[in-house]
Amino acid sequence: MTGTILNAVTAAVMAVWPFFVLYAVTNGLMTLLLVGTACVLGVRLALAFAGRGETARSGRLLSAAGLVLVGLAALLDEADWMLWYPVLVNASLLSVFGASLFSGMPVVERLARLGLRGKPLPPEGVAYTRRVTAVWCGFFVVNGSIAVATILADDLTLWALWNGGLSYVAIGCLMGGEYLYRKLVKHV
Repeated sequence: MTGTILNAVTAAVMAVWPFFVLYAVTNGLMTLLLVGTACVLGVRLALAFAGRGETARSGRLLSAAGLVLVGLAALLDEADWMLWYPVLVNASLLSVFGASLFSGMPVVERLARLGLRGKPLPPEGVAYTRRVTAVWCGFFVVNGSIAVATILADDLTLWALWNGGLSYVAIGCLMGGEYLYRKLVKHV
């Protein structure tokens, strides 16, 4: 239970983390930002080591990579290294979703089967979830590319706005759009 709560809290903190970066960098609070980020990523890394499966493996890799970025930012006294974390998140999700298309069960199919509570997923449902998984792969490529573009634009406010807000709106639009398509067009 404690692990679930810690996962939820650290995930929520990382969701709004770009705004912490914006505030800390513009107000000279780099040390506080580095320590806070390292603590949150350290907790996420410990929780990932306590877990099993693909999600835990990718969580370990992502948390460790985030800690490397924090270390580089501290060592080189350059906050820009931390701006690459959202790019790593998208690359990690792309690798998980993409790999699932080539081995095992696609991620969206796994999620669909959880919702069925043991009922079988029909063959057309299997094909559909495979296509939706591929759409998510495309989304992660586009979202990660936009994250890179916000770094290269050298505008911290733009970076925080996209990576801390608008990217979540885009995720919500894709999820909502897929749900409406499934209900209104596919009738499932």
